[in-house]
Amino acid sequence: TMKDLSELNPGKNSLMIATHSINEMSLDERKAIDYNKFSYIFINHNSNFEKVDNQKYFRSINKSLTNHTIQQFQSPIQMSHFFFIGSKNG
Repeated sequence: TMKDLSELNPGKNSLMIATHSINEMSLDERKAIDYNKFSYIFINHNSNFEKVDNQKYFRSINKSLTNHTIQQFQSPIQMSHFFFIGSKNG
């Protein structure tokens, strides 16, 4: 459940891997995710899903992750797919 997700404590050197899973969640469900808990992040997402602008969403997450270095880029293979990859600083 989403309550369980918000209580997640991944620990040191944790890796979040999400391939098209987060981008298919509603915006309300995504609020339960604390990206700052993860040391490393690998997310693959579509540009849009069910009228949600995922590029805009992940740009806002990027701005909120002040303790991470994030790279966002378009897939060279499928132009409608994007990557959000990062690691915690220090």
